[in-house]
Amino acid sequence: MAGETTISTTDPRAIKHYSVSLHAEAMKKSVFATMLIGRKSSQHMALAKRQRQQTSHEMPLVRVTDLQKNRGDRVTIDMFHTVVGKPTMGDEKIEGRGVPLTFATMEAKINQSRFAIDAGSIMTQQRTSHNLRAIARANMASWFGRLNDQRTEVMVAGARGDENTEDWTLPLESEPDFKKIMINPVEPPTTNRYFVAGGGTQASDIGTTDALTLEDIDVIAATLRDMTFPPSPVQINGMEPVWCLFVTERQWHYIITRNKGEIGANWRKALADASLRRAATKNHPLFTGETGYWNNILIKRAPRAIRFKSGTMVKTTNADTGAVQMSAAGATIDRAILLGGQALAILEGNGSGRGQDAFPMRWSEKMMDHGNSTEIAAAQMDGMKKFRFEGTDGKHTDFGVCVIDSYAPDMQSAAGAALRTALNS
Repeated sequence: MAGETTISTTDPRAIKHYSVSLHAEAMKKSVFATMLIGRKSSQHMALAKRQRQQTSHEMPLVRVTDLQKNRGDRVTIDMFHTVVGKPTMGDEKIEGRGVPLTFATMEAKINQSRFAIDAGSIMTQQRTSHNLRAIARANMASWFGRLNDQRTEVMVAGARGDENTEDWTLPLESEPDFKKIMINPVEPPTTNRYFVAGGGTQASDIGTTDALTLEDIDVIAATLRDMTFPPSPVQINGMEPVWCLFVTERQWHYIITRNKGEIGANWRKALADASLRRAATKNHPLFTGETGYWNNILIKRAPRAIRFKSGTMVKTTNADTGAVQMSAAGATIDRAILLGGQALAILEGNGSGRGQDAFPMRWSEKMMDHGNSTEIAAAQMDGMKKFRFEGTDGKHTDFGVCVIDSYAPDMQSAAGAALRTALNS
């Protein structure tokens, strides 16, 4: 009988296998990547140097892979403005009256993110029946999945917030490593893409009854449709275009609270409409779990909360000047994120270091202590940046994302009980 063929972890074939499979597993662990990245397409509004190296512009996250095959640590992305103007009628001369194509440009960069796990010594392996290498890989995939999700959420939200529970891989914005870990700057939402529950315009306007409600979502939907150039909606399997609204668990709770009793039929209708569309889209990942559908907006729970404590200075970017401005939160605030097409560019580089086998992650194992223990490390070569451009009107605009701030106290607190009473009165 032929002996079993084994491949050591130093063999290039094993390194490639673990690198590729780790990237696939990490992508599956990322909530946002699973739901919000479409297939590759060559027809985009946002054009990098190689159109075919981007995923579909009709989804919120656009993956740009130019840097997997090209050298460099940054990519330039151009956004062409929509042409406007009057038609030329009859026999009027049209020669020389062509409207010029204009565009705005943004630059984003990539960097290497690494993480290591001690897979145990020979004695540790002896004492357990578990495959510590497999366990380390699973944990590595989960860790990179959380990192990617949190970077994505923070980038599109335009803020890290004050929440700092143990599941956060990203440090607070006040910590020295934050900017380095994010790679590209986290830009506060532009004021023409910033909404406040209850009808205010800044964080200090939010009072202790201004929870997010379906009525707020109605107003925001109408405002978006009234815009000259609103965020492009998301196209899902031929369904009518939608915007995707990610709300925190607290915001979800208070939406439901507001829709109990006499007006409870509103939320029941939202759930039923989402269920119909789930079937129509053949169970697209965006419709996994409990979802609501209201006024062409798909409502989903966000993986975690972007939350501001009372008194925190909440930043926005003035759409007219581009200057950052601040307003003190008057109460505990949660941030909902509304995504359209082309909200965020996901840049992937060549983490393998090889020109032939270009993939964004690298797996490495090293024997330590004279061969007595194993340390496993992985590296990811990537970056991300929110699509923001200066329009023909001179305004600085977050192209595919809006945010909505609302009052959201702890459900178990006295403030939470008081809010529920107010919403049901």
